Amino acid sequence: MFKTERIWRHLALAIMPLVMSFGTMAQADLRLPGPVVTQAGKPFSARETRDAPVALFFGFTQCPDICPTTLLDMSNDLLALGERANAIKMIFVSVDPERDTPEVLNEYLGSFDPRITGLTGPIDSIRALASTYGASFRKVPLENGYTVEHSPAVFLIGRDGEVHGIMNYGEDARERTEKLLELLR
Repeated sequence: MFKTERIWRHLALAIMPLVMSFGTMAQADLRLPGPVVTQAGKPFSARETRDAPVALFFGFTQCPDICPTTLLDMSNDLLALGERANAIKMIFVSVDPERDTPEVLNEYLGSFDPRITGLTGPIDSIRALASTYGASFRKVPLENGYTVEHSPAVFLIGRDGEVHGIMNYGEDARERTEKLLELLR
């Protein structure tokens, strides 16, 4: 793991609960600032999340640890919720649309629960959506290409369009399930 990746992860994990407690992300909805498409290449509309709670995660398919771990956790969370899981929308938004085409997202998400929807689109649309929730990401050059540093949290958005909490990277499964059940109430 890169030293800067560890620093960003620790910083994000440290400040996210503080940011949430001050309510700076209190107003949020899934109004999309620009066009995005699913891993099937179909246009995605905010109408698809109407009247449903949403678990929203920003990441990328070439992420070595945070993304596959979080997506596996999200898949396990859906299993733990049983039939109640059908009432929640799990969405993975690529912060690397340059490499994460719908085809790449489709192949990558094939390893996880099929109820997780992947989104990609123009970088400006993704950046605007991320900023709506206080998520951040940045491209970091490497000798042989680049990586993307990003917020590791899953944002929990209620039916009212407001952020009700977050699930932190590495959070205990029982705590995640309790948060999702609360979101479903």
